[in-house]
Amino acid sequence: MAEEQKDQPSFRITYYAFQGRAGSLRAAASLGGVSYEDVFTSGEEHKKAKEEGTRRWSGVPELVVFDKDGKELITLGQSNACTRYIGKVTGLYPENAVERALVDEILDSVEDVLNVVSPTFGIKDEEKKKAARAKLCEPDKLPYWIGKFEARLEENEKRGNKNGYFVGDKITIADLKAYYGFQFLTSGNLDYIDGAKLMEPAKRCQAFVAKIKENEGMKKMEEAFAASQKEYKENKVKSFKRPGKFVCGSL
Repeated sequence: MAEEQKDQPSFRITYYAFQGRAGSLRAAASLGGVSYEDVFTSGEEHKKAKEEGTRRWSGVPELVVFDKDGKELITLGQSNACTRYIGKVTGLYPENAVERALVDEILDSVEDVLNVVSPTFGIKDEEKKKAARAKLCEPDKLPYWIGKFEARLEENEKRGNKNGYFVGDKITIADLKAYYGFQFLTSGNLDYIDGAKLMEPAKRCQAFVAKIKENEGMKKMEEAFAASQKEYKENKVKSFKRPGKFVCGSL
């Protein structure tokens, strides 16, 4: 992969006009100072693409990597694979094999949490949804997973890392994935789930969320993203170029 300053996106992220599973991709690229294009899609557009067979796998985000000439090299799917790719080119994915495995644990565990909740989105009957969401708050469901994330933070601290991250003393893609996972639970968008109450016993997780939220690079990225959301809503603009280093891909 070559790296140079150039008015050219290193890759294109396609996802909806909210952070969701693409939050860690956008954040990693922004914090890593890499150029990219952020393209918003709608549910209807995604449904059509899926029906036409043009999605690489089943859903979004998708990541189109550009070559040294700025041409499309390949499309990558699966949010964690996309996050790892961006982590690799930005230095936010550790080189140490054990640390890398610890990062992978967090990425995959966040997906486990999302997959615990996602079946309830298809429930149309409000009483049934309320009952299903109540079950998610039982000790062996979401509280169990939050306890595990709390334990991983404590574990990293006991290894001598005092900055409150999940792996080592520097921010990694594990932290970005976990941050948006916690945001998903506490956003207030999950009816019948009190995210703040779920997080209350997890003091390290709460401190972690506050730390990432106050990161200057994160604040800058979120401000730009909010402006893009407004532009998309008001003027139907779908594509946004984010400046940075051009890091091309190769095969």
